[in-house]
Amino acid sequence: MGNRVEVVRNEKDFIEKEAEWKAFEKYLDHRSITITYDYLFIFWQCFKEYDSHNLGYKRELLILFLYKNDNLHAIAPFCKIKRKRKKLLGVDYIEFLGQQFLTNYCDIISKEIGKEDIEFLFDWLFDNEKFDLVNLTQIPEYSPLIKYFKKISFCYSACPEFSLDNYQDYQEYFQRNYSANHRQNLRKALNRIYKKGMVYSELVKNLTDDDFSEIIRLSRSKLEDDKYCIYDDPAKLNFSKKIYRKFAAQVCFIQLNDIKVAFKTNIYFNGLKFCYDTSYDRDYEFCSPGNLAVDLSIRDSFQTGVKLHSEGWGMDIYKMRFIKSLTIIYNLLFKGNTMSSKFWLAESVNESSLTQENFKANLSQANL
Repeated sequence: MGNRVEVVRNEKDFIEKEAEWKAFEKYLDHRSITITYDYLFIFWQCFKEYDSHNLGYKRELLILFLYKNDNLHAIAPFCKIKRKRKKLLGVDYIEFLGQQFLTNYCDIISKEIGKEDIEFLFDWLFDNEKFDLVNLTQIPEYSPLIKYFKKISFCYSACPEFSLDNYQDYQEYFQRNYSANHRQNLRKALNRIYKKGMVYSELVKNLTDDDFSEIIRLSRSKLEDDKYCIYDDPAKLNFSKKIYRKFAAQVCFIQLNDIKVAFKTNIYFNGLKFCYDTSYDRDYEFCSPGNLAVDLSIRDSFQTGVKLHSEGWGMDIYKMRFIKSLTIIYNLLFKGNTMSSKFWLAESVNESSLTQENFKANLSQANL
């Protein structure tokens, strides 16, 4: 009896835990799509052999199931990964599975977990694994990890999102959150379209494989702004397709003369609408089609009755024009148990402290 840990280290065990994990999700009734079994298993399938500087090298599963009196109490979806630091390949990190690419929130999955339970999980790691650093990112401000370990956590970004229960309808949201200047700019964008004699239309539909050619075409327009298109990477394209197919997925298109000039894809989970990707054709920048797509998606959220609308993490300027409420995102650092752990912790604390200072400065300038 008491506390015990079961560990998933391979894909076979991952698959065998599916039913238990999904039953636990149903019991928790949470809305964090990026810590669901389906999302994380797809991530593992697509990136288990994917090596890069940003996503890391030689990823290994290290998912901990915490049982209290033989009842599942928490799931810690960790992985062990090698990072290249100071031209050295071989610095061993403990991270959340999935935090390396596009994930919105990462966390220990539990209905109510106390500090002693979290410490029990980390004690298990220290007793059973060798690693240089624990670096957990994408942790939302309401996580117990931040509640209990705030002193060793660092804020570095935020997720613009809002609860629709706080508003009667879209018009109330529009008046309370769009500045007068922003409202005027949206009207001007439509007027520019009409003055050119173009026909403006909107299309909101369930996303299918037939939509991918247009989504990829519009996404590649980001290259003109020195950004990157995730669909040009085969593994990331495969991941995106699997996510769109597994979850209820939607695409919002802005069309001029029946030509698609902007899109916004969303995925749904338990009342959450989560923006996965968005882009627009830079040839039509005169009418701000990207902004029109965001506005369309928000209007649709009120029409379809979702509970929470999330634009995904990152304080992009365009997001801040539409949403004023933010969930702050943190990373958490623990020293590992190797001879070099102290050095790597000091390096990471310095980097995270600087990032935190920059984020707080940007947050102050946002005037939310």
